[in-house]
Amino acid sequence: MNINRILLELIEYYRKSRGSGHTTLMKQGISNYEQKKFVLLNKQEDGKTLSIPRDEVVTLNSLERLRGNSLPLAIDNGALMVLLIKTHQYIMKLEQERSQSKAQYLMINKKKEELEKEISYMKSNPFKTLFKTLWQR
Repeated sequence: MNINRILLELIEYYRKSRGSGHTTLMKQGISNYEQKKFVLLNKQEDGKTLSIPRDEVVTLNSLERLRGNSLPLAIDNGALMVLLIKTHQYIMKLEQERSQSKAQYLMINKKKEELEKEISYMKSNPFKTLFKTLWQR
């Protein structure tokens, strides 16, 4: 299964299973873990809502807080969904650009072949080419 299919499967799963207890599971897990940790959330306000200490909250916009640390990281499903969706969108954009580039490459290659045929004809028939050029003027 390619990565895009995996992303779509996970996105669809999370969409269909909203309200099934993902956040509760994560909260119970981190509340039972008594050592220092980080919790990745979509936004800072989610930390207040989930009663997560501010110094443990890392958001998608504050990932630099992870640098130099080796603490465990729990990922909330809201942040995970954002990551999955944005990654899928980015892959789709790259695939579209690749497709457009391939089409442009094929068009340029076809034009190049046409020009090479014309040059080859001109080299093999210089008088016909000269006559044709003068006739067109």
